[in-house]
Amino acid sequence: MNGKPLAIIDVETTGCNPLWDRVIEIAIIRTDGAGEFSSLVNPERSLSPFITSLTGITVDDLADAPRFEVIASEIADLLEGAVFTAHNARFDYAFVRNEFKRLGISFTAPTLCTVRLSRKLYPKQRKHSLETIIDRHNIVVEKRHRALDDARAVAAFLEISRLEAGSAPFATALSKLLKIPSLPPNVTEDMVRDLPESPGVYLFYGERGETLYVGKSVNIRERVLSHFAGDHGSAKEMALCSRVTSIEARCTAGELSALLLESDLVKELSPVYNRRLKKRRKVVLAESVVTEAGYETVRCSVVAETAIRPDAAIAQYRSSKQAEEEIASLAKMFDLCPKLLGIEKGKGACFSLQLKRCRGACVGLEAAESYNQRFREAFSSRLFADWPFSSPMLVTEGNGEAAGVAFAVDQWRILASIEFESEGVFRIRDRERPFDYDSYTILTAFLLKPNNAVTVRPISIDELSTLLGEGEYF
Repeated sequence: MNGKPLAIIDVETTGCNPLWDRVIEIAIIRTDGAGEFSSLVNPERSLSPFITSLTGITVDDLADAPRFEVIASEIADLLEGAVFTAHNARFDYAFVRNEFKRLGISFTAPTLCTVRLSRKLYPKQRKHSLETIIDRHNIVVEKRHRALDDARAVAAFLEISRLEAGSAPFATALSKLLKIPSLPPNVTEDMVRDLPESPGVYLFYGERGETLYVGKSVNIRERVLSHFAGDHGSAKEMALCSRVTSIEARCTAGELSALLLESDLVKELSPVYNRRLKKRRKVVLAESVVTEAGYETVRCSVVAETAIRPDAAIAQYRSSKQAEEEIASLAKMFDLCPKLLGIEKGKGACFSLQLKRCRGACVGLEAAESYNQRFREAFSSRLFADWPFSSPMLVTEGNGEAAGVAFAVDQWRILASIEFESEGVFRIRDRERPFDYDSYTILTAFLLKPNNAVTVRPISIDELSTLLGEGEYF
């Protein structure tokens, strides 16, 4: 502990979200005898019947209680120079840290979680909740879910476990816990110690084996630890981390492979906490067509994402409503004819011609050539970039050990994925993937900008055929 005393702390709150909910009671016990503190706290907001039922604290109890800012100085003094110690310390730490943050005060402290300590000292026990520990060690508690009583229960557990384990093993356990980053209660030190420090994808699983989250990084271990270090600043992150019970890592040859694998896994597994890269079954596609009079316009249709042809599409929309609104907006910005664009029905001139927002293409007053020039300008920020090469390309990503992966790509579609170990040894991992918008955005970042992470070279049709036939090494 580097000579630092413990400040055993417990808070009761209006809810579980440290960014929104507030502390309603706080208690601190210093193990060096420097003080014991307990106070109700006026949260300046309503209290749910559930919290009242759980804690016994009522709105009337809090009406005359001090606000956190009134007692903040006393709390800070008691926490100064001590190890912030609590049962599920991340929860209490997040609330105290955010209460100080609202006052413009930056609070940090080393933390000790007694859930993790219980797991380390009593590895044969399955459960480590405070209720379980109280029952296991016959700790007398007058009022559960009250800050001072719960803090005293934690203090009693620390003393009992020190006597049962012995002073030296107890001190060793504390030192080990204080040397590792703060981890959620169900994540063990071994889980993060064994994570690779290399590119790839990581998966968080819940208690029932459900996939909670899929992420990617060029350094898996570092990224996973960043989740656990930062959850006090995000309710979503805190909720995610509290549910993690196991972690899987899948190494890749580099960042490109990691991005593509992450995209595939999110679509396949539909993790609870992934909002981006969700599987999209249908999209509204806008394609360029030319009328009999030679004017360019758009034709929208609902298609499966796998049916998209990037060379023909000029825009993609989530819904027909979004397509209509955005095309109408472009018509106003570029004086395009809403009737030609299919937004307005009827015969004769469009209404925009009367408002001088159309230059008469609908009735032949504007030449097709000048109209089409504006049409192309309006859709110049087209959804899909043109394929910049005259042939398929082989995109190779290695791990520096004569091994890696290569992707045969044409028109932004992955034709094949090839894993290779050494010269002359390879295997086809994946063939003929349908067009995927997320893969397209990933590939453009690597092929349209200078990038030392991959090597890119043309591949002929004959060479590609040989490759897909698993013939000679490419």
